[in-house]
Amino acid sequence: GCEMTCLDSISVGMRPMVALSLASLPENPGQLVLAMGGLDNKIHLYSGEGSGK
Repeated sequence: GCEMTCLDSISVGMRPMVALSLASLPENPGQLVLAMGGLDNKIHLYSGEGSGK
């Protein structure tokens, strides 16, 4: 099986998100980038360190 744990959350308010993509940066595999597309016609970008857990 697969066990998942929520480590953090991102508040986007009342804007519904309809698409997302998570990737590691090629130059720095420990750095993650999350891109979310919402119904507000904007792309929201977040980055953070991957913990490996």
